[in-house]
Amino acid sequence: CDSFFVARLEEGVALRALVPQARIFVLDGAEADSVPALISHRLTPVLNSLAEAAAWSAAAGAGAGGLDAVLHVDTGMSRLGLPSYELSVLAAEAKKRLAGLNLVLMMSQLARADEPDAAMNREQLSRFRQALAMLPPAPASLAASAGILLGRDHHFDLVRPGVGLY
Repeated sequence: CDSFFVARLEEGVALRALVPQARIFVLDGAEADSVPALISHRLTPVLNSLAEAAAWSAAAGAGAGGLDAVLHVDTGMSRLGLPSYELSVLAAEAKKRLAGLNLVLMMSQLARADEPDAAMNREQLSRFRQALAMLPPAPASLAASAGILLGRDHHFDLVRPGVGLY
């Protein structure tokens, strides 16, 4: 495994000591006060809002250079990720709002992946594809543990087995 997702900054810092060459993504994003630690520990934030994208882009512009970023789009989980109105703003102003950022992944989270026949899975897949079409090209990830079992349509470029590894 060369890519890891952690929930919190502190988890990313601890993991970095164990896997110095791995890509470590922090789901909590890039709140302004966490930016220095993210940079110093070479952690990649999962940007969940326009405000986080602005903070991370500002860090890139302040001398940190091109910073890797993951963009999380809310396709129906309604917990984390850019809601549709922020996605529209970002799509219209992507060059400006993503200045200095290397978009290394676009992701979303399925709300009902553990229910294979749920119509919501198909709806989120469609919304995710629409979001990908709106933004600059980047690898994509939709399926976490239960989503992997929904089939190849949900796999895209990276799956996130997480709890499924247990």
